[in-house]
Amino acid sequence: ATGAYFGEFFVDFQRTVQREFSRIADVTIYCFTDQQTPDLPGIQLRPCRKTGWPFDSLLRFSLMRSIEQELLAFDNIMFLDADMTAEATPDRGILDAQYFAVTHPGYFSDEQRKTAPFEIDPVSSAYFEKTPDTIYYQGCCFGGQRCAFLFLVRTLDTRIRRDLDRGDMPVWHDESYLNWFLARVPVQALHPGYSYPELFPVPFPKVILHRANAHHTIRGHVSRLGGAF
Repeated sequence: ATGAYFGEFFVDFQRTVQREFSRIADVTIYCFTDQQTPDLPGIQLRPCRKTGWPFDSLLRFSLMRSIEQELLAFDNIMFLDADMTAEATPDRGILDAQYFAVTHPGYFSDEQRKTAPFEIDPVSSAYFEKTPDTIYYQGCCFGGQRCAFLFLVRTLDTRIRRDLDRGDMPVWHDESYLNWFLARVPVQALHPGYSYPELFPVPFPKVILHRANAHHTIRGHVSRLGGAF
């Protein structure tokens, strides 16, 4: 939650996630932010600097990897974007899933999946041969059991760093890498109501709302490849 994301969204994120998720598990929230803020109850704040779009998103696996030793204390780990609010209690079954991820609300039907933006450049580490049944997952909500989740984090951080070193950027950044990984493992596919778009309806119950925001204003400038470190 860097830049304006913290002040704009995090209070509602914290309040609703603690309310709804605590009904199925004990909850500890880690928040990566560049904002100076007093200690918040139940929140582990970890510093990070704003690097500009898309690196603030692309390098999320590196941030999670930086607290790997702390995350080993938990049975289950979940990533959520800061601009989301929990509207209902999640299915307790996610706690039993090795991996879970949310089906993208723009590509959930058979017809929509034909146009899903999987990486198509075979040079990229995010490229893979999809099938007509391959689900396209949104990068805002995913998780799994401790060891499985940390394996995902280490694997994708390594592949992203390797591609950045050679100047390669996939079409949808961290989401492209996530889809590459999830195509290779057993995944509990959550319905699009786990990333319910605030501005248009989808035919699923609203579990987690993805808030509308002015990306061009809140995300900030686009960093040039190689200039984010």
